[in-house]
Amino acid sequence: MLRAILDGKGRTVPEGLKAGDSLRRVYKVSEDLLTATVFERLAYLGGSTLWAVLRATFRPDVLPDRKVVELDEIEFWPRWSKANPTLEQDVEPDVILRFSVGDPPVRVTLVIECKLGRWQEAGQWRREWIAHEMEFAGDDEPDECFFLALGGLGVFKGKPQEMVSAFATPASVGASTPIMAAAADWSDLMHALHKVEIPEGAERRVVEDLRRALALHGYRRVRPLSDLAASVENRVGSFARSAEVLRPMHERLTSNVEEPRPKTLSGWPDKIAPWRTISAKPSVMQFRRSDAGL
Repeated sequence: MLRAILDGKGRTVPEGLKAGDSLRRVYKVSEDLLTATVFERLAYLGGSTLWAVLRATFRPDVLPDRKVVELDEIEFWPRWSKANPTLEQDVEPDVILRFSVGDPPVRVTLVIECKLGRWQEAGQWRREWIAHEMEFAGDDEPDECFFLALGGLGVFKGKPQEMVSAFATPASVGASTPIMAAAADWSDLMHALHKVEIPEGAERRVVEDLRRALALHGYRRVRPLSDLAASVENRVGSFARSAEVLRPMHERLTSNVEEPRPKTLSGWPDKIAPWRTISAKPSVMQFRRSDAGL
């Protein structure tokens, strides 16, 4: 959220809100605040962990499977103007991630467009893809570049691959190379944060913060039915083991054969008679006489 403020975002209250509304409500409806909050924290993860989270989030699986990854730079809302004569406007993607990937390393750039409460647009994908090509031509050109769309799937919710298939051709018109794209919902990111194995320590604390940030927007982990079935099987197994342990106790309690009980109070008066305090009271003395058979 800090980067949103530093980069001039959130200077006005989002539409539909009024003075006096809570900061929580402002955060929940602000696309820029959510984007900054999430990617600020993702940037704190180790390069290989961040890469694994991104690969688990976006579909189709266009990001190469690499273990050696370093995040070189993160940039929020850069303004690209070199393509202005062609596009007749400057272009401002949400997030740029630059990596060194593999050994030997290759330069990989991710152009990320985030949406909250609005739909992704093929025309915007095209403008950002072309603008990147023109902005970083020549020596500044990365070895590989991918476009990632996060949120705003609209009618393609739950079907990010279909969105990419529908958008890829119009988004590549006028570009030097076809767009290499993948898409995901914010809920897919939440799922990835539970799926990917996170190292202990600082990275787990960062991921826990990310989960809370997404949960505040209503994005929670939904366990698949296959996981639920496995959980039920585990619980049934636990119940069966408990039943085996409790069965002998149950049989003893429900048995018709009454076990003899020791007569623990048998002969009790005679046993304690020598130890009783002698009292001068007549009633007590009389009791002692009768007890002794006198």
